[in-house]
Amino acid sequence: MSFVHLHLHTDYSLLDGACRLGDVIERCKAMNMPAVAVTDHGNMFCAVDFYCAAVKRGIRPIIGYEAYLDAQSRYIKTGGQRDTYHLTILARNTTGYHNLMKLASIAYLEGFYYKPRIDMEVIRRYNEGLVILSGCVKSELCTRILNGDYEGAKKTARTFCDIVGREHFFIELQRNGLEEQRQCESHLLRIASELGVGVVATNDVHYIDKEDADAQDVLLCINTGKTVDDPKRMRLGSSEFYFKTPEQMRTLFADIPQAVENTLKIAEMCHPEIESNQLHIPPFHSDDIPDNLKLFRHLCEEGVRRRYPDFDSRQDLQKQLHHEMHIIERTGFVNYFLVVWDIVRYARSKGISVGPGRGSAAGSIVAYSLGITDIDPMKYGLLFERFLNPERISMPDIDIDFPPSGRDEVINYLHTRYGSDCVAQLITFGTLQARAVIRDVARVLEIPLPEVDALAKRIPQGSTIDEALKDDATLASLAADETYNRLFKISRQIEGLSRHTSTHAAGVVIGDKPLIEYCPLYRADGETTTQYPMSAREYIGLMKMDILGLAVLDVIKRSVEDIGDETIEAQMSDLSNKKTYSLLQKGETKGVFQLESDGMRNLLIRIKPTKFEDLIDILALYRPGPLGSGMVENYIKNRKGDEKISYLHPALKEILGPTYGVILYQEQVMRIANVLAGFSLTEADHLRKAMGKKKVEIAEEYREPFIKGAVKRGVPQEIAEKVYSQIAEFAYYGFNKSHSTAYAILAYRTAFLKANFPRHFMAALLTSEEGSSDKLYEYIEDCRRSGIRILPPDINKSLAHFSVEGDCVRYGLTAIKGVGHRTADEIVAKRAKGGEYRSLFDLCERLDTRTYNKQSLEALIKAGALDSINPNRAQLLAVLEEAIETGAAHQRDIEKGQKGLFGSSSSSTIAMPQVNRLPHIPPPSEMQLLAMEKESLGFYLTSHPLIRFKDRISIFSNTTISDLQKAKEKVIIGVIIEGVTKRRSKKGDPYIQLSVSDLTGSTEALVFSRTAERIEPILKEDSVVLLIGNPDTKRSPPSILVNDALTLEDASEKLEGELRLRIEADNETLSKLKTVIEKNPGKTRVKIFISDGEKEAVMRLPREFAITPSNECLQEILSLPGVTIAS
Repeated sequence: MSFVHLHLHTDYSLLDGACRLGDVIERCKAMNMPAVAVTDHGNMFCAVDFYCAAVKRGIRPIIGYEAYLDAQSRYIKTGGQRDTYHLTILARNTTGYHNLMKLASIAYLEGFYYKPRIDMEVIRRYNEGLVILSGCVKSELCTRILNGDYEGAKKTARTFCDIVGREHFFIELQRNGLEEQRQCESHLLRIASELGVGVVATNDVHYIDKEDADAQDVLLCINTGKTVDDPKRMRLGSSEFYFKTPEQMRTLFADIPQAVENTLKIAEMCHPEIESNQLHIPPFHSDDIPDNLKLFRHLCEEGVRRRYPDFDSRQDLQKQLHHEMHIIERTGFVNYFLVVWDIVRYARSKGISVGPGRGSAAGSIVAYSLGITDIDPMKYGLLFERFLNPERISMPDIDIDFPPSGRDEVINYLHTRYGSDCVAQLITFGTLQARAVIRDVARVLEIPLPEVDALAKRIPQGSTIDEALKDDATLASLAADETYNRLFKISRQIEGLSRHTSTHAAGVVIGDKPLIEYCPLYRADGETTTQYPMSAREYIGLMKMDILGLAVLDVIKRSVEDIGDETIEAQMSDLSNKKTYSLLQKGETKGVFQLESDGMRNLLIRIKPTKFEDLIDILALYRPGPLGSGMVENYIKNRKGDEKISYLHPALKEILGPTYGVILYQEQVMRIANVLAGFSLTEADHLRKAMGKKKVEIAEEYREPFIKGAVKRGVPQEIAEKVYSQIAEFAYYGFNKSHSTAYAILAYRTAFLKANFPRHFMAALLTSEEGSSDKLYEYIEDCRRSGIRILPPDINKSLAHFSVEGDCVRYGLTAIKGVGHRTADEIVAKRAKGGEYRSLFDLCERLDTRTYNKQSLEALIKAGALDSINPNRAQLLAVLEEAIETGAAHQRDIEKGQKGLFGSSSSSTIAMPQVNRLPHIPPPSEMQLLAMEKESLGFYLTSHPLIRFKDRISIFSNTTISDLQKAKEKVIIGVIIEGVTKRRSKKGDPYIQLSVSDLTGSTEALVFSRTAERIEPILKEDSVVLLIGNPDTKRSPPSILVNDALTLEDASEKLEGELRLRIEADNETLSKLKTVIEKNPGKTRVKIFISDGEKEAVMRLPREFAITPSNECLQEILSLPGVTIAS
């Protein structure tokens, strides 16, 4: 006889259960268990995934959940954490499954207070189709027994019998070695006997193998924020909560065999089915044309004539439109398209930008006609069947981009239009990723954070621990060391388990009925989501849309609005602007959508796009597959004519000619199958999908039909076989041309704006990155390279966001750390109303005290935003509190109805007389000013401490911080030290952690014990040094492992650098240069670039002319006419 586990927690019992679904199913299969239940704490997160996985493997899925039952009412939410009991509930049939969803939903929507709670009232209401097990030691029955209330426990059991029927209520027995279980068991058996109900054995499974107990215990500590050595922490209490075999359970309950047999009896009772293959698309209602089919046809016919004025004379357009409309109508997706059309129509009516399209939907002429997409699929050879395959009837997937500033309004419209109970965002689950799990486990094991941080940063982003150990010998040896062995062992055991819930970045589901009829709901922070993730949505037939927030749409909209030219939209749509292609060909694409990475800019320079189609190709080419397969090189060679393009068959020229003989797109694979082998486009889509999975056996299924079809159409068999082999080789790397085209539109528009209106574009781009100091610095540096001056923040000039001011861009107030939108908006509004601010006291008197605090004004001062009033920031900081108090008093007077000294209100343009004397404090030094700037902005804006040293640094350094990722083994890099922290490893060895920056960015440098002893004297804050060491590119961002450090003075004497000088041809200058060189002998070689205005000669001086490039030496050299440092 077998046994069925009826009480089991997967990792969706977040940071409590450690069973992975796949392991549960495979263990059942291996043990010949006919069924298994999942009963996660308070939720049904994995119910559909569990159901599908179990059915696929021939295991009966029993859907359940362990509820939190409030002792009184789910509505009581006062005081501290309330007493809740655990209760195991299983779905006996489909009605029970629906009732279980309602219970799990109500627990969050109505009962959440510390935990998702239900009560007896709601169980009575949704009792049909349920089986109830009395629960674990935390159940009401066990709690009452342990408190000496046997009669109360029996009364509770009788209540459950009344609710679900005596035959559907069972007393749950557990033997995990806990004393409380032993104390309760005899009383539980007595209740079962007196009430005539069955008993059932469960093991409250929390992990698969006994050896996983330690890892699950650590998981609990992560959950509760405790350490393993905390004596008061929560713990299961034994290592017996694992997935035991039927034999183990029968042995464990040998004295009560019916408890094991009843697991099989209950399993036979439970046969819920989760409906699939039914669509629950909400009906669309229109007062103008009530019949949705007529409305759909009307909108398509009207829209296509707007898109194509020559529609009535073009049979190709008519055929394609009616083909698509027929398929959409036949597959039942008319309402889907109308709902999407309505959302886009609403957004545009409210001035909310809509992206041109995304994904395969751009291949539909219906979507184009309805205004859902903005890409002509006929012009670019896009295929409808790539989007909607009539033989593979799955819900269409139309993703729509909106600007982040308008996304919430669109979602709110959906709630209003279709009802809040019919609309929700999708849940998603954060997992214990490699780096995070190392840190989490280390905290629980009390391993010092600096050590762990160093270990975690060695794991590349996106890698698993095992992958990192395989690629990093140093990390592998550390993991094997007894110091960290347990850390890595446990981390690997729990890596990938679900950690927390969050809201899907884009997914919104809409139902034709309240969603609670189809899936359980979850609520956190006032936001309702589904309990089922994306993977379950299609199975249960809910309509899903990705409502994405795409920041570039805000950038484009803000740029266009600031430019104020009504013709800009038309200019951007032309796609042939010469300035735009010139910018693209030079790779000057920082901030341009999808085109700003170093690799992409290099590809642009190599390909030199001249038309929009080139941009589509470039976006498809710059992916790991094409880059690694040689496809990119073939494309470039063929494009340049370096190699003659040959086609296996003449028909391929029309299909592959536009991409220079390279199979770049999935649509090309489909066209080849259609044209050469006679596949319908629907069949061709099946072939495309099979090849895209890179599974040889699946792809081979289509070889024979393809070759037969091609031969039938007159293609020689040998050629047909070669063509099939060719597409099989490259189809895996093929990209969706619809998606590439859609993104190329946005890439072109941003490139157009940068090329033609650079200041407006950069102001908008910087505004979009106000929350990221790193990105702001990167784009500000790009402005400088482009000749766009960035003006510092100024309370009398700046707007809330970055703005164009003459030929410059003015820094926005909200980009200052600590200055929020309310403060910035108030400063701008009161300035517009009452004129420029005259002093700090004037500022504080005019601003509403509710819109700022001391920290925000301090940040403004440190950022230099008050320099136009008083450049002595030290004085302003010294009187800040007095100014705030004066301003608050002035505001109180106004509220009382009193007027200012001259009878003016706070909005008067006449400033109050300055009676407050400023203290005599010297202004901050240049270094102090820069430090303030770095603190308030996150980077140096007006200058950099290294500026005056850059020439000397360039002599010795071989890389910069921004280039560390591609640096060689040994690096020499000039930096300023911004922070010095002394630490100790777990072994007690001292080391030093440095925060350093150069003109390109900032990073961390580590100096270990032996090196630290030697160079520590020069490692001081604000010191400029040359660090010599190795880049640690496994960390993100890359850091420096320091082997040595030198001051610039020491470097001049000890290092062999190279001084590169550019000189205009002049014998007198050369003679003077020789004199300076001869009186400063040393180790640094000199290379001279001599120009006569037309040609340039390069000369490296012999070693006897090597110099010591001291500061004085360099100043003397650079004072010579026509002499500069060569980059």
